[in-house]
Amino acid sequence: DRDVRQRERARRAGFYPSVLERLRQRPDVEAASLTVGLAFTGFTSQVIEVPGRTLPPQLSGSDAFVNVVTADYFKTVGTRIVRGRAFTDADRAGSAPVAIIDETMASSIWPNEDAIGKCFRAEGHACAEIVGIAADARHFRLREKPSPSFYIPFGQDSRLGGVTLLVRPRGGASEVMAAVKQELIALDPTITFVDAGLLQIG
Repeated sequence: DRDVRQRERARRAGFYPSVLERLRQRPDVEAASLTVGLAFTGFTSQVIEVPGRTLPPQLSGSDAFVNVVTADYFKTVGTRIVRGRAFTDADRAGSAPVAIIDETMASSIWPNEDAIGKCFRAEGHACAEIVGIAADARHFRLREKPSPSFYIPFGQDSRLGGVTLLVRPRGGASEVMAAVKQELIALDPTITFVDAGLLQIG
């Protein structure tokens, strides 16, 4: 029934922060984060609009790729923040909406301006303030033309699903992968299977 579904959503919502907290404390983990979009597997795009501005033709269809990530995402995947800041744990549900955009989106919409402090709307969202600009990242192929992309803090968009846990190890990847599986099962004994693999991110 509805109460059961609500309790399950609440349980899952509490599970993710617990996982990250435990992994951050491990000496063999350099960084860990959650992401909705995963490189080379699939991304979602959303229509965007900028108050008082007509979007340029290169934003074909006026949309951009979107990813929902936790605070240490950029450290985990090695994507550089070229201006502004990365997300923090304070960027969560209930806080002022913020976003990080990539260099292509910044140069396409604000070619002769600093995009930091500007805002834009994605589908069904309030205007999000741009707090950081990230280096362009590959989405589908190792060689591809950069596409306008933006990032939203985990918790500020609950409509996108398919959460993936990313871990950057300090030691051997295989050993850390086994330890992560143990951590997940220790937090939730109902977990019987964990699908894990290696992702070359540079």
